[in-house]
Amino acid sequence: MVYSAGIRYRLEDRTTENSVRESERVSVIVPVYNVKEYVREALDSLAAQRYRNLEILVVDDGSTDGSGEICDEYAQADTRFRVIHQENRGLSGARNTALDIMTGDLVMFLDPDDAYDPETVGKLVEVRKREQADLALCRYAVCRTTDRMNLSAARTKIRPSGLPGSYSREEALRALADRKINISVWNKIYRRELWEGIRFPAGQVFEDMPTTYRILNRTEKLYVLDEILCLHRIHHGSITMTFSEKNIRDHLLAFSMRDSYVREQIRDVFSGEQLFRMKQSCLESMMRMYFRYCPAGASGKQFDAELRQRIIGARRSISLRRCRFRTRVFYRMFRFCPGFTRMTYPLYLMLGRGKRYLLNR
Repeated sequence: MVYSAGIRYRLEDRTTENSVRESERVSVIVPVYNVKEYVREALDSLAAQRYRNLEILVVDDGSTDGSGEICDEYAQADTRFRVIHQENRGLSGARNTALDIMTGDLVMFLDPDDAYDPETVGKLVEVRKREQADLALCRYAVCRTTDRMNLSAARTKIRPSGLPGSYSREEALRALADRKINISVWNKIYRRELWEGIRFPAGQVFEDMPTTYRILNRTEKLYVLDEILCLHRIHHGSITMTFSEKNIRDHLLAFSMRDSYVREQIRDVFSGEQLFRMKQSCLESMMRMYFRYCPAGASGKQFDAELRQRIIGARRSISLRRCRFRTRVFYRMFRFCPGFTRMTYPLYLMLGRGKRYLLNR
């Protein structure tokens, strides 16, 4: 078998001799749906892990492109792989199926178009145990490619941006709200007890947002490891790059669920400024969705009008005067010159990218 993911895996790397004590079993959950082009890269990176005490739960969520058959090949070649075939229930449903049957002491998630470094599991197990943390996470590189991934292809982002080290529950939640800790689950290792009674919202994409707030609220200690151990792929077929009415509704629902949880359970954790920034971020995300989706002609007039009203409602909950300059400008354009706003949407993106470029120089 050829180990890929842009990292040179060698057969001699696959050894049971490990500097990490492998007393803790790690369940790695991989939801798979029609990702034939990428799934081998993900599964190869799991087969190449130097930490060997793994239970790899691959959930074939009703794939129709042959992805399920590829997964079966790995289960036949390596007893650590277990494939569950089910009717399509979506990303949340696939992850929940594996959470219900996992037997590991710790749990991780890997998307089928991403990949791990060979040391990912071992290093996260080691640092979590050494720091006595409930949850540990590593940095990751974003690769905008349909080819094999490697760090040289990750020209855009190295995340998260939070300082390495330990975080208390309150510090972790604040860092999450400030986007210094990423919302996604696929660069983290968890004690299985954190997931007792918590599952991803069924049938919903952008499911990580409300779920991660709930998980971190249970975490007494979180540790950020300052090493890039995950390669995260962004491509046109990925969920976050797909704009449809359902995806936008799910995104809005995720914001609503997060805001309700924050308001009802953990409001006292955040400063007034942080609560404002969360509302501003929601407004900006809704505007981006409107600019990108509605001009494409795929939306009907009813949904167009509904999304406009949601944006106006989000604006009424905050002071526009306190918002970023580009947010103020484009909201006023959206409100009073919607046709012109759609034509100038590329400028909206360029303003944001230009600022990030200057900050990262």
